[in-house]
Amino acid sequence: MKNTFLLFLCLAVYGFVQAQDISYGLKGGLNLSSVDGLSSPKVGFHVGGFVNFDLKSKFSIQPELLFSIDNGVYEYTGNFEGIVPYSYKQDVNTSSLNFPILINYSFTDKFALEFGPQLAYLFKANSKNSVTFPFVSGSLSSDVDMSNNSQTISSTIDGARDAIVVQHDYELNKLNFSLNIGTSYKLTEALFVQARLNLGLTNFTENANFLAGRDVVDNEIGDPTRIGETLKLSSFQISLGYKF
Repeated sequence: MKNTFLLFLCLAVYGFVQAQDISYGLKGGLNLSSVDGLSSPKVGFHVGGFVNFDLKSKFSIQPELLFSIDNGVYEYTGNFEGIVPYSYKQDVNTSSLNFPILINYSFTDKFALEFGPQLAYLFKANSKNSVTFPFVSGSLSSDVDMSNNSQTISSTIDGARDAIVVQHDYELNKLNFSLNIGTSYKLTEALFVQARLNLGLTNFTENANFLAGRDVVDNEIGDPTRIGETLKLSSFQISLGYKF
């Protein structure tokens, strides 16, 4: 994927040299994002700018720079030691700076398809995990800062609350690759809308037990079917853009 991104980067440079028309603008919108294996997507947002190199042959090349918030929620119910039922919830939140490079093909003056790779720099990743016991007066929660490899574990038993901070290496990958495919439609000469699917191709953490919830209570609470899984970020984006 790195080679593919470098190829598209070379195409962007080629577009800059060969472009018969260069335009730029701003865009923003909503992300319906999920993390690999997480059951419920959440709404985030993106905002940023772009440059479009028009090659005057129905093709154009469009590099973008976007700030993006992506999230996902995973919920699981199980039995502690096969006896006590519990509910487990994991809420993952990430912040990244994304650099997609797209090739656009215009079918008409208004409608175009877009395709290309994306490099994302992940500078923040948090996870809020919680465990509740329906028939026991107690709960556990975990606030994980994967960016700083720290985890705050809190417990409430019979009204008494306790908290500890532990260090854990989440093996966070700062650089992640994905693939974009989508469409754009011109509302006016300046205003346009986009719909885009962003498919994660690399894992943003190499902690194979992260999704199993093994950081809440050591080897006890979480989803055993998720042991060994790693995580990719994907999203569906709706954008409104303005070209100057």
